[in-house]
Amino acid sequence: MSRLFAWILLGAVIVFGAITQTMTSVAGSAPADTTARVLLALLSALLLFGEVVIATVATTTITTPEVSPSWQPVAAWAGILLVLLVAAALVWPPLPILVAVAACVVLPAAASGRYDAWRGFAVFRTTPGRAAAAMASTLVAVVIGAVIALLTGFFLTPLMGAVVFWLFAGAAGAALLLWWTRLWSRSASVSAPSPIL
Repeated sequence: MSRLFAWILLGAVIVFGAITQTMTSVAGSAPADTTARVLLALLSALLLFGEVVIATVATTTITTPEVSPSWQPVAAWAGILLVLLVAAALVWPPLPILVAVAACVVLPAAASGRYDAWRGFAVFRTTPGRAAAAMASTLVAVVIGAVIALLTGFFLTPLMGAVVFWLFAGAAGAALLLWWTRLWSRSASVSAPSPIL
């Protein structure tokens, strides 16, 4: 995949994700039976899973074109993180913030072909200042997303509010994935053993 195609794919995922997530959230807020709401929630989760996998592979291609991204580890970790996200939201509403940070750290490592993608946390050892700045930015983006969701709920119609929120979420998520993928690439090159001559 070329970098140009990866940029186009990333933009398409942001727009497609905003449209589909808006449709499922607005349809889910309409009066309906429980089965319909559960099916819409499952559809939304499945769409989010696909968006995360495609965005991760695209950002890896953009930041490190010499690496051929691996779909299988990304899909495996995206599924695990999605389950953790739902479980965290059920336990305590602020907990998904930690899952979002973990996703930004783990998914770039998974895209490089690692099933042991928790090793993505090595960025905090190899580039601690940059990793701390990226983590702070991730937390700020999550807080801004929450504020946008709150304000659009007050000042916009449900349809427009959902579009604005999901466009922000997609764009912020893509930007954060790009940043964390660059950090992972730098970390992997720093921690790679030097060849013996």
